[in-house]
Amino acid sequence: EGKGYRGEMEKVVCHACEGTGKRVSGIFNFPRPCSVCKGRGYIIKNLCPTCGGRGRVAKRSRVKVNIPPGTDEGEVLKVSGFGHTGERGGESGDLYLRIGIKPHEVFKKVGKDLYMEKFISFPMAVLGGTIKVKWLDGRDIEVFVQPGTECGSTKTLLGHGFPAAGGAGNLVITFRIEVPKDIGSNLRSLLERLARELRDEGVDVKVGLVDRLKNLLPL
Repeated sequence: EGKGYRGEMEKVVCHACEGTGKRVSGIFNFPRPCSVCKGRGYIIKNLCPTCGGRGRVAKRSRVKVNIPPGTDEGEVLKVSGFGHTGERGGESGDLYLRIGIKPHEVFKKVGKDLYMEKFISFPMAVLGGTIKVKWLDGRDIEVFVQPGTECGSTKTLLGHGFPAAGGAGNLVITFRIEVPKDIGSNLRSLLERLARELRDEGVDVKVGLVDRLKNLLPL
């Protein structure tokens, strides 16, 4: 029940302080609370054997805590009433949580900005188009890929970064070109034809490459 004793309290006068709750000690004879009865002046005979009279016991419990959007690394959240229970029915304290953020498998957080890598196909890199990127909350964001996108180039989406006070950061996408290891005979012949045309015109010729791929690749 949190009282620290069972049933009705059975108490006797403290033999150490003779019921005063104080004892004189030190060279100046200052009165101090009695260490035997904790300043009460009496001793409880029928203390609870489980808690030793404290009215509380230590145990593990799960607490559901609401994390506000934009909570950052190192912030401290206060959860009122979930600290230690007060002795003998006293008021409970508070629980303080210091936040740590686990690394994400897709996004890397730098300040308010989020960084990620996105693999796109070779035809998408050359011809351009629209892809979908799954954000932190699970929704899809449409991203336009410019024709002629090179491996390692980046695209910044304003306001799609980490939510924070004063406005969210940005999402920075680094594109990587996905090169297939196994290709069919049809695609191989098309790529070989493209390679011959580029070799005939010179490796530095870029004009007309997009149109040439549109005619060659079965998109």
